[in-house]
Amino acid sequence: MDSSRLLDNYLGTPPQKNISKFFTKVLCCLIFLFASLIFTSYSDENLALYHKWVFEENFNFMAFKNFYQNIASSNPKKDEDKMVFGQTLEYTNITPYQNGQSLEIGVDVPINSLGGGIVVFVGEKEGFNKTIIIQGSDGYDIWYGNLENIDINIYDYIEAGKIMASASDSLYLLITKDAKYYTYEEYQNQI
Repeated sequence: MDSSRLLDNYLGTPPQKNISKFFTKVLCCLIFLFASLIFTSYSDENLALYHKWVFEENFNFMAFKNFYQNIASSNPKKDEDKMVFGQTLEYTNITPYQNGQSLEIGVDVPINSLGGGIVVFVGEKEGFNKTIIIQGSDGYDIWYGNLENIDINIYDYIEAGKIMASASDSLYLLITKDAKYYTYEEYQNQI
């Protein structure tokens, strides 16, 4: 028996299902692509609406990923983005800061992602300095501010616990879901 069959037997997935999943995913991508092309070519108003919706507003990538995974997979994995490692931050003091909090930390501390998700912003934000915004697979948007040595790019998919950057003295943290702000402790209690 060859190694691919051994792996398929071990995973309990017949080879036909893998091919079927692949073609289902390709078909879903093609349908989305053609629907987008037809919608945008219909009129200039549709093109402007599509451009605004995809490029100017906060497109919910994780909702699309979860929707796509539910359609294209016969056995969708739930909570695959939750990992035990790296879901806490070490700090000495925590104080309110704007709509979030400021965590007092050491010097040149590596900053791990609290949860898995898509990076939707990397750059400067007023009051937050160098900032990373992650749209989490759990529905939370998390802003990490006052960063140094950022090591990720916009639209990267990152897993929980991945080192994204470093920070010194203080880390600004803003956590939001459904237009409501959460403290770091409330977020930790939710996961």
